[in-house]
Amino acid sequence: MLCEQGCSMGTCEAGVCVIDCTLPGSCATADVICPANLPCRVECGELSCIKKVNCELSTACTVLCSGDGSCHDEIKCGLGPCDVTCSGVNSCDRRTKCGTSCSCDVSCTGSGSCGEASECPTGTPCRVGNGCTSQLTGCDRC
Repeated sequence: MLCEQGCSMGTCEAGVCVIDCTLPGSCATADVICPANLPCRVECGELSCIKKVNCELSTACTVLCSGDGSCHDEIKCGLGPCDVTCSGVNSCDRRTKCGTSCSCDVSCTGSGSCGEASECPTGTPCRVGNGCTSQLTGCDRC
């Protein structure tokens, strides 16, 4: 019930607010904002999620930038765990900010993805290329 009340921009799946921006060019005119006090998953297709993706108030955040040219602006994580996948060509053009997250994984597998280096939770020891990992010692504090 809590998820349904707080998830006005998406639908609830097993207590997670899922914001579907998979249609080409969707979620392109305004920031995508995850609701407060809920886990959130944002799915971005081709040329989608052009403005910021903001998860600062969510309890956990997953952002899937699978479309080419998706997630063009910053991705802002909150205090909880954050998992960002930049698998689309030229996806995640700007940085992912997860410096305050208890753990952060930013995967830059798409050609030309992650144009700017991510801000990882404990600085450079958790950095992998322009992404972040929670797998190294001290990089997962959740």
